[in-house]
Formats: sequence, structure tokens, C-alpha cells
Amino acid sequence: MVFFSLLSCREKSDTTVAEDSTLEAVAGAEESPADTAATLSAINTIEDIEEAYAYVLSKIEHHSMDSTSFGYNCHGEKQGNVQYFSENGQLRLIRHTYNEYSHHDATDHYFVKDSSLYFVFFDRMSWSFDSQAKEPEAVKEEITENRFYIVDNQPVRCLEKKFTTRSAAANNPRSALVANKEVGCTSLELVRENFRLLVQHRHQQDSLSCLED
Repeated sequence: MVFFSLLSCREKSDTTVAEDSTLEAVAGAEESPADTAATLSAINTIEDIEEAYAYVLSKIEHHSMDSTSFGYNCHGEKQGNVQYFSENGQLRLIRHTYNEYSHHDATDHYFVKDSSLYFVFFDRMSWSFDSQAKEPEAVKEEITENRFYIVDNQPVRCLEKKFTTRSAAANNPRSALVANKEVGCTSLELVRENFRLLVQHRHQQDSLSCLED
């Protein structure tokens, strides 16, 4: 999955939301003083969230943030890598990439301002052998993406997209062309628990066995 191309979206109707190409353009553009001011302002609206996270992506793309990382392998059952991006000592993004039991891969992104979450993006994939294909080794991948927009520690918009890709298919759907759907926002407690766990390891340098240990 390409990290910088998966995160933008805009409402299309009451139930579906199309990808917002404007955010990708902002994320890839040279930052300006206006961009810097935007990231330092309070996050009170969805537009503020979009500006802040586009600024962070732009800074990362231009290698203008400090980063640290560590890996872990939990008894061969779950293994991954956690990367922290900071600006002037302030944590801006945690990217957690991991896989479980070889059939599940995921990348979780936690965007942070003033030690609080304002945007979370989950990109999860599970694969299995494709019983509908003629080739015995053909596989299919079930992909789910979730986006959480957060203001004052409360979710204000939640989006989801699901699609399937098949190794035996000539054409597969691309994430950027699949519409998001508005879904009801439930409690973010599990999201916050995972975030707090990752923050605890922010200054970790050596590899770990299990994150939860």
C-alpha cells in the first residue's frame, strides 16, 4: 500500500464519500508559511483536520520531520514496526505496520496534535485462497479501510470502505477509486488504548518481543 495516496476523502452523498484529490495535491506540494500557520491553529472542524494532516504528509514527504522506529516479533504470531514522526520535539504521527498469523496485514496511522488524536486511518487486509479461481494457488484479499475524524477527543465523522482484489483477476479495484461510506461513529476507546500503548514506547530503540509486555 502506498502510504501517501490512501488518506483523502470527501462526502459524495448521505451514504457515500468520494476521494478528495485536493488533499493529495496539498500533501505533495511545497509547504508555505500559510501551511505552517494552519498546523499550529486549533482543530475545531473537519476542514482543520484535513489541513493539519495534509501538512504532516507534506513535511514527511519532504523529509522535514524527525523519525524513530523499532520492530517487534511476538512469538512469531504477530510482528511489526512502529515509526514515530516528530516536529520540533512534538509528536505528529505514529505509523504502526504489522501482520498476524501470515494471513492478516495492517497499517494504522495516528495523527497527533498537542498529544491528542485528530485523525486515525486504518488499512487492514486479510487474504485467503480463492475458491472461485481455476488456478489452485490463486488468492483473494479482503481490504477494509477506516477513517476517524476527531475533534475534542470525540469522533465527528467516521468513514469505511471495503473491496476485494483477486490475483487471478485481470482488473482489480483501486483504493483511490472506491467510494467511502459514512458509518456510525462508535466509542473510540479501543483506538485510544492502542494509541496509548504506542505512545508508551515512543522512545524505544531496541527490538521487542511483544508490545503488550
